[in-house]
Amino acid sequence: MDIKVKGQVTIWIIWALILVGVIVLFLFLQQEITTEVSGSGTEVGSFIGRCMEPSVREAEDIMLPRGGLLEKQNTVLFNFQEVEYLCVNMGFYEPCINQHPLLIREMEDELKEYLKPRVDICFNELKEYIEDRGEKFTFSQDYDFEVSVVPEKIVLDINRNTRYITKTGDENALEEYRAEFPSGAHGLATVALEIAAQEATYCYFESTGYSLYYPRYKISRHQLSYPVKIYTINDTMTNEYMMIAIRSCAMPAGV
Repeated sequence: MDIKVKGQVTIWIIWALILVGVIVLFLFLQQEITTEVSGSGTEVGSFIGRCMEPSVREAEDIMLPRGGLLEKQNTVLFNFQEVEYLCVNMGFYEPCINQHPLLIREMEDELKEYLKPRVDICFNELKEYIEDRGEKFTFSQDYDFEVSVVPEKIVLDINRNTRYITKTGDENALEEYRAEFPSGAHGLATVALEIAAQEATYCYFESTGYSLYYPRYKISRHQLSYPVKIYTINDTMTNEYMMIAIRSCAMPAGV
């Protein structure tokens, strides 16, 4: 075989390899596109999580500086922010009484109320996203929705019957969706409850000693008009903070 023939064979081999590579790449990309469009359980759940996250963060930004609650109940103004009394006694001499012993449960209930309208919006957006690509997606009107404030995260559990049909005619059904968002809300609320417990027992909280024992949390105390105190709890790992108000063991004027 002369050099010219060898050269032609080499060129055809190169073109064959390029053609095979293009076909493999096309099939790979087609598979990726199909996975994204049809929406496996993971993809559908991820869409719901991405859609819900801005509302979760918005709720945190409101509730944590306010004392852990979205709805104001008994607050005092501090630096243009309404801060909830976590422990208060409006009389004299006596320690305060914890007003929110189930604070974390209250946070979960208020988050559920705040976020539930957004759940329907996100499912409608998901339906539009899938059907814009020529597929079908339906979901039940009734569903269960729970919010859990647990260590290091906020968890949304949605139990809703859904059904989608892909372009190829495959039918899929899902019922359970879970979205998790990193959050220091549980830890901040736990520290807040400890402050309230010590104020209710000793009329005082040793913030310096607590921060030495739990260096993740930096706690500062601001004295307002006597005897109201504002505690600011900073989570150094998440850069989130929570404020609470305390009124305890007040002494009448002149005593």
